[in-house]
Amino acid sequence: MARDRNTPDRYSTALGRLMLGALVVMLLGLFLLWRIDSPRVERLRMEITDRVIPNFSAITAPVTAAVNILRSARSYTRIYQQNQELRRELQQMKAWKEAALQREQENARLLDLNNVRLDPKFTKITGVVLATAAAPSAKRCCSMSGDAMGSWMDGRPLMASAWWAVSRASGSAPHG
Repeated sequence: MARDRNTPDRYSTALGRLMLGALVVMLLGLFLLWRIDSPRVERLRMEITDRVIPNFSAITAPVTAAVNILRSARSYTRIYQQNQELRRELQQMKAWKEAALQREQENARLLDLNNVRLDPKFTKITGVVLATAAAPSAKRCCSMSGDAMGSWMDGRPLMASAWWAVSRASGSAPHG
């Protein structure tokens, strides 16, 4: 009669149970051996450790290599992130450098404008006296210089000497 291959064999299940039982008894004995605290058992443990651990070095070598690879990968990731951050900072510094060069060029242009000598016929300023002191000894008045849009002084009042503003209003102020 043919056997059904899908049903487990009686002997294989019994053998598996026996091996599992032996493994449990062995692990329980090892646990108890490690829990006993006496000098003889300590020497026995040391001998077992000295004989077994060197044999594990071949087994633990791939695990150690894998751990070292993971550490290297983490280090590489950290270095890559720092590199990206440094690249962003470098881009920002390049932008700041460009802005600084533009400001330097603008500053040089404005300094050149500062050294320009204007022709005296172009040095007149027109304005309207907004307020003045009524006393003959008044020395200051409030004047608005520039056009109505405030192009010359941004529409801010200018404090001028009273003699200059009054003489300017009468048309006899000096140039410059």
